[in-house]
Amino acid sequence: MPIGFKAPIWLLLLPLIWLGLWWTGRFLMGMSPTRKRLILALRGIIATLLVLALAGARLVRMPSHVCTIFVVDASESVDANAHNIATKFIADALRHKAPDDLAGILVFGRQPIVEIAPSDLRRLPPFHAAPDRTATDIASALRLAMGLFPDGFARRIVLLSDGNETDGDSIAVAQVAKSEGIPIDVVPLSTRGVVKEVLVTDVLMPTETKRGQPFSARILVEATTDARGVLRVDRDGVFVKEESVRLTEGKNAITVTLRADEEGVHRFRFLLEAAPDADPRNNVGLGMVKVLGKPKVLLAEGDLDPSGALAKALSANGIEVVRVREGQLPARPEEWQGYEAVLLSDYPAWGMSEGQMGLVRRLVADSGVGFGMLGGEKGFLTGGYYGTEIGEVLPVDLDVRQRKIYPAATIVLVLDASGSMNCMDQPGDCREAGHRKMDAAAHATVATLRMLRPMDRFGVLVSSGTNEWLAPIQSARHREAIAEKLSRRLTPKGGGIFVRTCLQMAGKAMAAEATQSRHIIVLADGNDCDEQEGSLELARQLRAQGITVTAVSFGKGPATPFLQQLARAGGGNFYVVSHTGEELPRLFSADVQMMTRRAIEEGAFIPKVVGDDEVLREVDWSKVPPLLGYNVTSDKPLARTLMRTEKGDPLLAVGQYGLGAVMAWTSDGKGKWAREWVRWGEFGKFWGNLVRSLL
Repeated sequence: MPIGFKAPIWLLLLPLIWLGLWWTGRFLMGMSPTRKRLILALRGIIATLLVLALAGARLVRMPSHVCTIFVVDASESVDANAHNIATKFIADALRHKAPDDLAGILVFGRQPIVEIAPSDLRRLPPFHAAPDRTATDIASALRLAMGLFPDGFARRIVLLSDGNETDGDSIAVAQVAKSEGIPIDVVPLSTRGVVKEVLVTDVLMPTETKRGQPFSARILVEATTDARGVLRVDRDGVFVKEESVRLTEGKNAITVTLRADEEGVHRFRFLLEAAPDADPRNNVGLGMVKVLGKPKVLLAEGDLDPSGALAKALSANGIEVVRVREGQLPARPEEWQGYEAVLLSDYPAWGMSEGQMGLVRRLVADSGVGFGMLGGEKGFLTGGYYGTEIGEVLPVDLDVRQRKIYPAATIVLVLDASGSMNCMDQPGDCREAGHRKMDAAAHATVATLRMLRPMDRFGVLVSSGTNEWLAPIQSARHREAIAEKLSRRLTPKGGGIFVRTCLQMAGKAMAAEATQSRHIIVLADGNDCDEQEGSLELARQLRAQGITVTAVSFGKGPATPFLQQLARAGGGNFYVVSHTGEELPRLFSADVQMMTRRAIEEGAFIPKVVGDDEVLREVDWSKVPPLLGYNVTSDKPLARTLMRTEKGDPLLAVGQYGLGAVMAWTSDGKGKWAREWVRWGEFGKFWGNLVRSLL
């Protein structure tokens, strides 16, 4: 009987051990040579037995009988003559097998089928198994054959095939068979002459989709030669689409965009008509999809668009739209139930609280709610989103300083430090208030200073019983030290804000400034403004000198209309902030960004499509109308820019934030910058596809 070893590497120790024993034998003194040899022999036998035990020595009894499994290729690539050769080979083998040997037959194509289980087979009967002949999976056939052997027999596989494997990895299975001591003999069969064949092998499509939502279907096709053809698609037996295709030899994938407008389960059939093609019967693929109800989208607009163009376009595309205006965004998580996406259209950052911003960010990142921002005069950088949680979600970068060089600016903040700024709520409630208006003003001032660049200049003027420079106009390089100083010294005093005197002081100081952009921000209590007479005329004079004036009313009160007129006369912006003042830092930052940098580009331009995405493929771009303006942004890493302006700025960018899809459209979606677009025939299709991609 032969001897086998489980770990033969241990046998390498034998020469070393024997050499060591011989060496130690030289030191055996005081005994006869016979006794010395006996001791060395016993030591050698013991050491050898230990090594053999470590090596796993065992007696191997070889089976005296053999079981042979014949694995026969019955795929279409094997012609009739080769099949006859295979059957003749098996018949001859059966006639010469030993009396106690066993034999079995397995036939395969796309899948293996046992024709005859291992038995004492003497004569070859006709084959009855009919496997799918459209593919060749040798690996599956070998695996099945390895599991058919009975115990107590030597195992052998005889593969009769042309070797044209289309599925599986037969080499890997053969290596497993080798490790188990199963030899595989191969009888090569001749291959049918090259057949020009096209075959649809699979259809990949989602199991669920929304009503009217575009989805992609991938049709996998194998071709033995280059071919051309037409793919026709029908839904529930009704023709819906036709596309011309070009196929290359080997595996191909055809992607088509489909949709279903009715709820329920729908069957899609894909019929490929190609030439050359020997058998068109295998050119059909099927797919099923379940269509759910209308998706629901929240559209938040800074000012409600009177035409409602975007809302109408989305509704016409099977999307339920809920419109809200500034200040009406849901504030609690349960109020967001049912919404699959949120769109901010010309909606400012000061229209939501810090808590709402954080809630929206978490809904996008953790719950997969889609998010999109459309531009306008209150969007992106000018809307105060720089440095906010919403700015983090956007697929564009609001730090446009990375790409553009803007001229230096001088900013003067005129702050009301009167007694009314000592409370947060309406007059009369000062003793009950938990925070002061002045605290919010100080926080906003510090945030504004930190938005400035080292090249900018700034000053802070406070007005109460007297007017004084809390920080004279100086370089923004010192903004951190001044910001810390202001946070300690901004305290309300008596009296009211003297508007005219403050404008005179600020204008006189600014007249000596050489910066290209000069801007004054007046923050006053809406209940108390002194020296209104002459202030509007002074603001017009400052505007004529190139100095703009923005007015902010802290709450609505008797002085609010005057402050609005002041901003209009000064060529700046007018804002009303709530008594809590949460939006004040973002509002200040946005106003500084807008007045000191070209954050908006106006002028007609034709958009450029630069990315390939299914949301753009169905739109006819041959007659795209111009847009009249956009918000300036920069590219963000990992996001994809699909459309650009004529200056190369992002126009349409998409990306992923956590689980949610995000989108940025830097022009608007209403009749100002997109005046020609809302009348464009493809407007509804474009926005329908784009919003559905966020769901």
